[in-house]
Amino acid sequence: MSEAPLVLADDDGHAVHLWVRGYEFPDTTDAQNPDSQWLQIGVRLSGPELETRFDDPCLTLSEAASLGAWFASLAQTAPGALPEPALTFLDFAEPLLACGLRDAVEDGIKLAVVLPQSDDEPRVPDAWPDVLEVLADREDLAEMAEAWLAELDALPPRR
Repeated sequence: MSEAPLVLADDDGHAVHLWVRGYEFPDTTDAQNPDSQWLQIGVRLSGPELETRFDDPCLTLSEAASLGAWFASLAQTAPGALPEPALTFLDFAEPLLACGLRDAVEDGIKLAVVLPQSDDEPRVPDAWPDVLEVLADREDLAEMAEAWLAELDALPPRR
């Protein structure tokens, strides 16, 4: 699918790069088969003291759509407010990735992204290990959400 990542970056050198690579099992097209819904996702997290990348079958189609909708809602969140709906923490079973709203400030949205971790690790914001925080411009976040959802819409339908 996408060769170019969707990127959220701030002036301090922190960035989140996301790619929709396509379906994990492109030949499994029966929508009733749960394996038909898994997507291959590329993620790169970078910052002054952090650089990691992975490309894994890590989100279902519905989880990926939820992530796009969440980014869109954050882009419209006013300083000091909560997004609508008031969802401030989003995590996924594979690759045990979590994203959280740290704050909505005048300059943008402070997002935290947690590196993949084992099931044994706590996945609550106060205990997040290896957190990358990025101050995302609202307009950039809205554009990323729109592009992410467009990537998902461009995938071949499952029947």
